[in-house]
Amino acid sequence: MVSTEVTLSELKACLHAEYISDNKPFSWIRLFHRVFFCQRSRYLFWWRVAQFFYFSNHRFLKKLGTRIGANNNRKYCNDISLRTRIGKGLSLPHPIGIVLTNYCQLGENVTLMQGVTIGVKAKDGKANIRVGNNVYIGCNSSIIGGEIVVGDNAVIGAHALVLKDVGEGCRYITKVVADIKRPEIDKMTF
Repeated sequence: MVSTEVTLSELKACLHAEYISDNKPFSWIRLFHRVFFCQRSRYLFWWRVAQFFYFSNHRFLKKLGTRIGANNNRKYCNDISLRTRIGKGLSLPHPIGIVLTNYCQLGENVTLMQGVTIGVKAKDGKANIRVGNNVYIGCNSSIIGGEIVVGDNAVIGAHALVLKDVGEGCRYITKVVADIKRPEIDKMTF
């Protein structure tokens, strides 16, 4: 069963793994310095804060989290649900066009490139997509289905369409068959 809350210690652990190296102790000042001087890292920071507020028991904080999440998604053209469970160490090198359903769970140290979609086929069916630890998902890849498991240390190539389980340590690519016929030009007339 997935827990329905995010504690302050979990938030700090995620922010520490994503912005501060493991060699250095956690510091709010160091965190804000890293976030506000690197524009690409702002999306994930605000998403983590919005999720923390969203799972708060306080009604005002829940609304604030929803608003921060919606503004953040709109600004970066993403649709990542605040109910999506994401482990620490998430890497979003290009945080644009990413869609994650609230029926998926990402493990630790997952890398998502731009245009990644993880979603379900039908709303009324069983839906639980689990992505393991240390997984790389290439740009414009899609994981679509009901109950799909992507194992630890898996690599999903760019433009891949995943409709079934991917084993631990496997590389998954979609084979592209190019059948390009060039038109024969005998004479060019102008």
